[in-house]
Amino acid sequence: PTPDMTINIEGDAITSIGCTAQTQIPREARVFNIPGKTVMPGLIHCFGNLIGEATSDPMDPLTALPSYAPIRGVPTVRRLLDAGITSCRGIGGPNYAGIALKRAVDHGLIPGPRITASGYALEPVGYQRVWVPPEQYINHPGRCTGPWEVRRAIRMNLLNGADFIGVNVGGAVGSNIPLALETNDWTQEELDAAADEAHRRGVVISADNCYVDELIGMCAKAGFDGIIHGGLVSEREFPAGS
Repeated sequence: PTPDMTINIEGDAITSIGCTAQTQIPREARVFNIPGKTVMPGLIHCFGNLIGEATSDPMDPLTALPSYAPIRGVPTVRRLLDAGITSCRGIGGPNYAGIALKRAVDHGLIPGPRITASGYALEPVGYQRVWVPPEQYINHPGRCTGPWEVRRAIRMNLLNGADFIGVNVGGAVGSNIPLALETNDWTQEELDAAADEAHRRGVVISADNCYVDELIGMCAKAGFDGIIHGGLVSEREFPAGS
């Protein structure tokens, strides 16, 4: 951190940064004087559920309109921008809402950071993040069984504009039945197919809710690029530097 500095900006580019006493300011420049404040590079938020704000209504999963999902994310991305976050990565979300939100920002319709969106998170059949009556089981394009359905789900995400692929791996919190965090319904063959298909299409793939050694090991073996929520990983299995 350096005090008493001046930043010159032309258009959307920084042209110079230097000590105020030694920096020439163009005569036609618009000057913002902010004593006692700090100017810093934009922050990067590496993981966010941009449209997944909690609701107290237990019927929300059954009654929420698909078109409402990206609208619900509008104030979220504005708050991120106001907090100094200029780039973020949104994983998961129904109806490709994160991709819709990204496009609204890109087109200048709403204020927000640059968004990298994943579309639907891949899940094995039976994986349910919210409680719904059994007869109302909600399926979606990210649910799959077997390597070829995994590949199809990835292709559908990319067809609809996903920037990367996210996969829910560990036990679902808040599902119809209590699931331990180490619960795994994926096979190694399915995870291998997911990583292969993503990389074949030139995008990265991340394992979300990947809590424990066994799950992290399976995803590492498959060649996943990132592990999210690996909070229970042990140094015994994965020592520092490995």
